[in-house]
Amino acid sequence: MSYHVYMQSRQWREKAGFIKFLACIWRLSPLPFLFGDAHHVKYKNLTKEIYLRDIIVVSPVIHILLIHGILSGFKRPGQQRRYPNVFQSMIHWLYRLPCIGGICIAVTVKLFIQYMVQA
Repeated sequence: MSYHVYMQSRQWREKAGFIKFLACIWRLSPLPFLFGDAHHVKYKNLTKEIYLRDIIVVSPVIHILLIHGILSGFKRPGQQRRYPNVFQSMIHWLYRLPCIGGICIAVTVKLFIQYMVQA
């Protein structure tokens, strides 16, 4: 199954929801389920992913702007010379830690709410 077909499938939606649920348990917080994105750290085990090995839960801003934006030179993983690169690997490592990953999501949510209140 190709990546794009898989990402649109019911199988992925259900797995992403379950991964976000596991992240809530891992971080003792509901924030990953409410405000998290399931992010592939690697694509070798597509359809057989394991939480914290192949997938982590990150905040949407970190996912889109930092990991797949600034740190990749705004290139898709398949377009990068090496995915994940050193800086992306560092972010992946931080989000595997229960406390740091939870704090990162909480700070992102807080900043988002502040931005929405000011707007």
